[in-house]
Amino acid sequence: MSQRAHRDTRSTAPAGSSTAHRTTTASVVNVLLVFAVFPLAPVAALQRMIVSSQLSSRVEQIIARAEGVDAAVADVFGRVERNEIPAPRPRLPADRGAGEHGSDPWYTRGDDLLSEADFKIARLWGRAIGWTHAADLLKHYLGNSGDDYLVNPDDMTRDMPIFRRGLEATATDHIRTLAQDVVRDGRYGVSLPFRSEWKRADLIDDTDADWFNAIGQVDYSVTGVATVFAPDQPGAPPTVEVDYQNHIFDRYNWDEGKTATFGPLTISLDRLAELHRAGVAKEFNVVGSSEVKRYAGPVP
Repeated sequence: MSQRAHRDTRSTAPAGSSTAHRTTTASVVNVLLVFAVFPLAPVAALQRMIVSSQLSSRVEQIIARAEGVDAAVADVFGRVERNEIPAPRPRLPADRGAGEHGSDPWYTRGDDLLSEADFKIARLWGRAIGWTHAADLLKHYLGNSGDDYLVNPDDMTRDMPIFRRGLEATATDHIRTLAQDVVRDGRYGVSLPFRSEWKRADLIDDTDADWFNAIGQVDYSVTGVATVFAPDQPGAPPTVEVDYQNHIFDRYNWDEGKTATFGPLTISLDRLAELHRAGVAKEFNVVGSSEVKRYAGPVP
């Protein structure tokens, strides 16, 4: 009896237990098969979400920066349109030049016409050796219009570091002086205009022969508007925002008793001056203002 009962106990297991075990095993196998077939699907989706988020953040940063640039540019142009950047002071008096245009008698102009032909050849030589500015200004002189000739000071400062440093020093001096006045008077946050005096610079042949032969000597000035802001914390220096322009002026005429060399040709400046008096060429003003420049940061 006891033996039979023991056998019955071993032979009676819970109903469906083997079926449940097979079902669980099949589920695990199915999951493993899914990861075996698509092992990177969840990872790839996560990566796409991360990249998408990063791109969205980057696009927002670019848009914000572009809006900031637009606002800064609009502010600069607004200042120009409102004439907040002042015009230069009255120019320094130019030298007397060759005299009255066309003042020589007509019967003395034969040799001047021959000289004019020589100078046109000199202009071509100047362009051939890379003196493009000198050649263009000589061409304008021989054109006999007397119209103002525009030169961008940015071209001059790019080619002549010494000239650029002179302009930068002039701007820096005025910004510092203006900032000192603001700190003394407590006029923070107010846009204040400034205008430098005209200064005269002798261009150096060794630095840039093209500009030396084009202009030789030039007057320059800096004008702008600056806003000084109070320090962020006690003891810190004030900051400044400046919009400014560089200006140049030169009277295109000739120094008596001097010569200029264009390639193989050496020409007399006295002969060039005679063309003005003969009425076959005409002196003129060289003028120009740079693009509006902006500086923002500590007082320099």
